[in-house]
Amino acid sequence: MAVSGAPLLCPLLLAVCWLLAAGTAAGAKILPPPSNLNYSFIHICTLNWTWNPPENVSSNCNLEYSSDIVSDGAPEDRREWSKSRFRVTNARLNEETRLRVRSECKNDNTSEPSPWVETSLPPKGIPGTGAVDLSCVWHNLEYMACTWRAGENASSDTNYTLFYWFDGLENPKKCSNSSVDQGIFGCIFSFTFPKVSSTYPAISILIRDDSEEIRPVCASKNPTTLVKPATPRQLTLSKTNDRIHVRWSESENFPKSCLRYEVKWHNLDTDQIILVSFHY
Repeated sequence: MAVSGAPLLCPLLLAVCWLLAAGTAAGAKILPPPSNLNYSFIHICTLNWTWNPPENVSSNCNLEYSSDIVSDGAPEDRREWSKSRFRVTNARLNEETRLRVRSECKNDNTSEPSPWVETSLPPKGIPGTGAVDLSCVWHNLEYMACTWRAGENASSDTNYTLFYWFDGLENPKKCSNSSVDQGIFGCIFSFTFPKVSSTYPAISILIRDDSEEIRPVCASKNPTTLVKPATPRQLTLSKTNDRIHVRWSESENFPKSCLRYEVKWHNLDTDQIILVSFHY
């Protein structure tokens, strides 16, 4: 009997194993997703995404949320995990900005992450009308000068306006000192921080037109990468025996450790230019 029943034993064991595996998979509960995913503008180019927690989640669940910024249908490498029910991101007004979020029980093998939920901020205006090639320079920590060109589909009477904001500024400010020269738009505005600041916040820049047909453009700039010191002043030369002494005024806007000076010496006899670089 044992020999004749052997052929039935293996299929029977496989069926039992399959049922156990299916039961284990079925026992892994899929979390419910967050709800009411929405966004609001904090400032001109900053979005605050918010959502409500999922319902009927076990108290044993160490609940966290993972979120992605999605661009061109693919998530960027900026996934975040947080217990908070919000995420702050830069706005991309010249293209669609999408955020997706889901619930997860961290360190829990008995549950699966929830399905993704997402919402998006669609762009406004006609494609190709937004400002392009934005470039900004922070001159001597005193004022910032920005330039840009019109979008290829923008009409000739497009009147771009630049607005800026940074953390510590109560409301966004409008740059009124604007100009246009041979198709290059420009605007200059005072831009200073307290001298006691050890770090500088990013500056948000918005360029738009009053017409709804012109697509607005947002940019976030790190001001420390835009700095251009002023030329040293009060340059004096003196000669003692065979030595030449060069002196110049010290910048009042920069700590001494921040600047490096270069001295160019032109020897008329040998027609050489020697460049000397050193910290003050």
